[in-house]
Amino acid sequence: MNDIRLTRAAKTAIRRNMKEMRFYTLTAATVLALAGCVQIAAPDKPIVINLNIKIEQEVVLRIEGAVKDAIEENSEIF
Repeated sequence: MNDIRLTRAAKTAIRRNMKEMRFYTLTAATVLALAGCVQIAAPDKPIVINLNIKIEQEVVLRIEGAVKDAIEENSEIF
C-alpha cells in the first residue's frame, strides 16, 4: 500500500485554500440572501427644496466736483 504523506507546506496551503473557499462561499451566500432585500424605487412625491434667500445690494457713488457739475448740467442724459 502506498502511504501518501503531505509536507507541512502542503498542509498549510490546503488549509489556506479551504479558508479562502469558506470566505468566498459565505460572501456569495450573503450577497444572494441580500439580493432580494435591496430595492431601488422613485419616490411617490416630488422632492421639495425650500430656499429662502434674500439678496440685497447697496451701491454707493462718490462723484468728483467736475463730474458732478457735468451730470447736473446734462441731467437729461442720465
